[in-house]
Amino acid sequence: MAPKVTVPMDFGRHLLRSPTHSNLTLKTKAGGEVSASSVILSYNSPVIDHMTTTLHMTTVDMLEFSEAAVRLFVDSAYSGTADEITRENFRDFNKISSVFKVGWLVEKCSNYFSELSESVKVANYSDLLYLFEEAAYVYENLKTKDLLKISLDKIKSFSWKRQFFEEYLINAARLSYRKLDLVIELAGNDVEFVVQILTKQLSDLVLKQGLPVYFEYLLEHSDLSLCRQSNKILFDELFDILDGLPDDKMRWTYGLLKKNSKNDTRNRDETTPPNFTISAAPLLLSVEGGVIPNLYRSFNMDMSFEEVYQWLLISDEVDSIILAVEAISTWNWYQCFKKSSPTVKFDVDLEVLQGMLEGLRSIRGWCKLPNSFSSYQCLGGGSLSYLCSTSIEDTTYHYLTPELSLTSETNGLDALKSSTKFMFRFKHPAVASCNLSGHCGFILETVPSDLALWKIRLCTETEAYAPGRIHFHNEIRAENMHVFVRGVQVGLTTSIIPVIYPLTWLGFLLEEEDTLEKFISWTRSCDMSILKPLALQKALDQANSGGVYASMLLNQSGSPIAQAVLDNERPTASIAAHIWKLNITSGDSIRGGNLETVIIECDQGKVAVGAVAQYILCLYAKHNAETGLLTTKFSTLRDHILPPLSSITES
Repeated sequence: MAPKVTVPMDFGRHLLRSPTHSNLTLKTKAGGEVSASSVILSYNSPVIDHMTTTLHMTTVDMLEFSEAAVRLFVDSAYSGTADEITRENFRDFNKISSVFKVGWLVEKCSNYFSELSESVKVANYSDLLYLFEEAAYVYENLKTKDLLKISLDKIKSFSWKRQFFEEYLINAARLSYRKLDLVIELAGNDVEFVVQILTKQLSDLVLKQGLPVYFEYLLEHSDLSLCRQSNKILFDELFDILDGLPDDKMRWTYGLLKKNSKNDTRNRDETTPPNFTISAAPLLLSVEGGVIPNLYRSFNMDMSFEEVYQWLLISDEVDSIILAVEAISTWNWYQCFKKSSPTVKFDVDLEVLQGMLEGLRSIRGWCKLPNSFSSYQCLGGGSLSYLCSTSIEDTTYHYLTPELSLTSETNGLDALKSSTKFMFRFKHPAVASCNLSGHCGFILETVPSDLALWKIRLCTETEAYAPGRIHFHNEIRAENMHVFVRGVQVGLTTSIIPVIYPLTWLGFLLEEEDTLEKFISWTRSCDMSILKPLALQKALDQANSGGVYASMLLNQSGSPIAQAVLDNERPTASIAAHIWKLNITSGDSIRGGNLETVIIECDQGKVAVGAVAQYILCLYAKHNAETGLLTTKFSTLRDHILPPLSSITES
């Protein structure tokens, strides 16, 4: 190791021209070379000291740096000064100093940047952009925010965020995720500046190409509730635009709205104009109460297999190995039809696929499938046995098949083409004991529709269950079920092969004669039936003012289908229970149309409740809310959502 000396030190620039002392070659960009003394550079850099003293290197690659920047670095090490730093060479010089851990030069660069920032006396985009870009480069490449604070503080000191964003986000596609993070950090509480710019650009972009990835990233990582507090009109305008996205972004849009609505703690205006109205928006429910949740979802079928796998590793939409298997299987079917392949084949080697799925299950922590699945084929003919458990303890799944059809002899895929009820015998593990007559179990009903995807719902109403035959326990819930259809295929040797037909991803049931054109046509028709919660959520939210702090739509079992609740005011469980009991005792009057609205005076405030199609609408208000205004709000909201809810009920 070189003897300890104090740097910076003036070793003398004249030594730069001495071939005797220049025993170390530094290779630079474009084939350039700079000769220097290994001893002098070692005094300054512990990295070069290790390379030359310990590893005995006589050549050091600095291929990412220009020859001019490397010569300046060597000159500074020899002279002990750094007077030649300029805006043009700052980036390379600062990085060389950091990479080779020359502490005093790093400090010089930081001081130069601070002085440069202080020299900017009048706000102008060119100077502020330079400061921001250099600080961002250091953050991205050297993982330090030391310069970033200087840059952001300078922009803030001029109160120039809005103007800076207007220029900087003109071509946001060029920005890395780290730079987008810096935009969000600079915005701080002034999120509406970013939202305003995005809203201006999004209208045309959504119509032409959908939602760009960089905009999606900005919206996901910004606290949009701050925009909602400061500029509700702008917030609504943004989501009106997002509501025009294709249906494969429906869940994302709704999740974004829900996340940033529940963070809203602003105090809403307690006065509401008498002519309360709901802004017009097409309404469709998110999902009917009791509908099996894996029917239906969608994802980008045009992804590569590697992209699909990466998506499965992180997607919140996929929470079990069977969902992952179905996603890959449906994606593969689509690829085969896209290539006009007469048979369904898998492009990925099945052994490779097996290893990937086993790894995926392990990484995500998913339990194995029941052993019953081991006899089925999927994924282009591959067996699922490697994903199945050999004992009940290894899985939380219960594999059930229907005892019989209660309404027809229809089975398999045809069951989805007509209204059919299937009975299952099953005692839920949470039901410790049962003294009721007949068997524990449940009934599933297929609900076909010409305009929508077929639904499969869990029957929870008492009248669906015949006394003494089968009875239902509330522990059984639709959200814990996963439905697939069993079938058979004839193999190449006329052998019968048991297969499963996934219903999850777009719910497409393939048959041999189907073509790519039919597939595309079918998926487009599905767009009509992938149900949108966004407009319903926004309609409910508009009622929350003038003393109303919560709006809820309940299904017949009393579970919320959609709700809009101010974060600082929440309806209590006792009120919700009271409303449901009222519906049970007065249900005939409400459903018959004789009684449209009931106003209930409770300890916690007032509640308006009434029927909307087969659903229950509730508005929660404070004590000081005017009863007449509450009734007006209720009737206006009910009239707005009744037509779409009625059409869904009829289908």
